[in-house]
Amino acid sequence: MGLAFQIVDDVLDYAGDEASLGKPVGSDLRGGNITLPLILYVQNASGNHWIPRLLDGRRLSDDEVRDVVAQVVASGAIEASLHEARRLAEAAKQALDPVPSGPLTDILVALADYVVRRRR
Repeated sequence: MGLAFQIVDDVLDYAGDEASLGKPVGSDLRGGNITLPLILYVQNASGNHWIPRLLDGRRLSDDEVRDVVAQVVASGAIEASLHEARRLAEAAKQALDPVPSGPLTDILVALADYVVRRRR
């Protein structure tokens, strides 16, 4: 469930609402953080001059960050990342199968569902 939470957090850094997030979209890129949406985008991208700089730890300009965010969002990497987050949340819920049903397991299942639905 923790991995699902982190992937959704990474997705929101590209496709979230800045007002809800309380931080600018692209903050991970500005900080040089390589996250799943970027990895999935780079796997299928070619000819982007900024990729080697980012992978070498160098910072991107604000214009480059906006451009990269737009490219990642348009590429299908967001949907693929969310698919992986949902898969991980389902695996977390299935791990509860041996545990007797009750209020605590209900809370954990609801938390797993929330993790992949959240928007901030």
